[in-house]
Amino acid sequence: MPKQPLYPHVPKSQMKKGGSPPKPTRDDVRVEVWEERDRLHIGIQNKDTGDYYASWWDNEARQMFEDGFFKRKPKLEESVLAYAEEMGILARKSSSVAPGEGPKYPDYIMAKVRQHLGLEEDDTSRDAEINRMSPNSLFDHCLEWEGIIGYGGSLRQWINDIYGVSLG
Repeated sequence: MPKQPLYPHVPKSQMKKGGSPPKPTRDDVRVEVWEERDRLHIGIQNKDTGDYYASWWDNEARQMFEDGFFKRKPKLEESVLAYAEEMGILARKSSSVAPGEGPKYPDYIMAKVRQHLGLEEDDTSRDAEINRMSPNSLFDHCLEWEGIIGYGGSLRQWINDIYGVSLG
């Protein structure tokens, strides 16, 4: 029997050269959660075919919560999809927000700054403001969130003096 393609729902005409299909985005999938007694299943499922791109069962699923990768409801679906994007299971969808409104920095930087501003790590309501911050201000927010308060200027100077890299 010939090997079946990983993503059978993608027409061959849409596949990249070399035969590998494009990765699905969060618009192509749904998060399925199933619980019964001591059983737990969380899966990322193709909306059209029902095939799974990823599945976590029982202790493996519980460990994802304990390790902080998955959040409890109502943020469960978003956290599962974000994890799948970070791990390369899903492609990141190009943003539909206006230019300059979405994050221009990596997710982990945006999360630190959002939390330092008193937001949840995935609350994008002030992303436009964060994107307008100077790099020095953004650096200071990250340092302060990590508990390094008041040393932004000193750290920038030390990096310049030691590595010859000016951070502004």
